[in-house]
Amino acid sequence: MVLFNNYVLNSLQTISAKLGHSEEISRRLIWLYIGLTALSLRSIIYALACPTVVKQYRSSTDYIRGEFSVMPFSERTRIEAMLDGSDDKTVPDKLTQLRERLELANAEERLVVITSSDRHVGASRSYATALNYFNGLLDIYFNLENKSRPRSRRAAGLLYIVGFIVLGALGLVNFVKVVSLLWV
Repeated sequence: MVLFNNYVLNSLQTISAKLGHSEEISRRLIWLYIGLTALSLRSIIYALACPTVVKQYRSSTDYIRGEFSVMPFSERTRIEAMLDGSDDKTVPDKLTQLRERLELANAEERLVVITSSDRHVGASRSYATALNYFNGLLDIYFNLENKSRPRSRRAAGLLYIVGFIVLGALGLVNFVKVVSLLWV
């Protein structure tokens, strides 16, 4: 790692020796490096493992608002097909509930409503049903993406906690030292 290479360690030892506080300064700097490294690793895991839609939107509602009007019909149907083939155990139940609530349990009926929705924009029942259906699909999709990759999520969370505990402890120690100087 860059932070603990020989040049950095030799420089720390030289600075510490000149200042006369070799153990305390180097220990503090090492803990600072550990805290910052934990946060850096967390950021890398987040950047590489977090699904794009989860990084871009805070909630499924924001996702639907931001994407629905600009999302092509083909992308909506791709998401529907992906959800239909999902390995997640909760998705089939959610799809069934959505389809039953909107009276779209029959695949042929669903296809008619969905394909006619882009041609008959307005207040028709088929347009409103298709709109609600796609909103429901996007909600299920966002939530599925949001809970995906649990190992990466746990690792990033642990690194985040470690980094902030280490940096918080260092900050608290420095704060106490500064405050104690005010009372002397």
